[in-house]
Amino acid sequence: MGNSRRRANQELTQKSLRTKVEFDSVSISAIYDFLSLSFEKVFTMKNLLILSIVALTVFSSCAGKQTEAESTETLGEAASPINLDPAKFQEMSGEGIILDVRTPEEIASGKIEGALEMDFRQADFASQIANLPKDKAIFVYCAVGARSKSAAELLIQDGFSQVYHLSGGTQAWTQSGLPLVQE
Repeated sequence: MGNSRRRANQELTQKSLRTKVEFDSVSISAIYDFLSLSFEKVFTMKNLLILSIVALTVFSSCAGKQTEAESTETLGEAASPINLDPAKFQEMSGEGIILDVRTPEEIASGKIEGALEMDFRQADFASQIANLPKDKAIFVYCAVGARSKSAAELLIQDGFSQVYHLSGGTQAWTQSGLPLVQE
């Protein structure tokens, strides 16, 4: 009887060891699966984070676009004139000084009513604009927009903070059906 008890104990011990080994291999397998799944999640989350950062960068770079109806933006010394279409220029210009920077020959064919005449090509242009009040909005135009854009930038450099530019000049103005007057 002692032998059969010993044998039963041995069998029980061996069965226990086999169960433990099987249990350990299942545990190791489960741990490995968990770790590899976690690694995949981390890898996916890393990709998601990188994608989010790229998207945020792209969208934030587009967010700073300026609209035509805004007043002159000043970020330190980086100000720029605001471009206005003819209808908006006409609507807003009653609140400020209208400045025609074309030559006298061009002005002879007509100008926007109430505009001051200051030829951008004259040597004394800078001294003429220095006499304008800096606390008023300045609305600048020319024939097609190139000279008035340069004049508007010069006004900004000279310390004017509310500078508006007629996009397309008198050409766009008349094409919009707006009148020019001869004075």
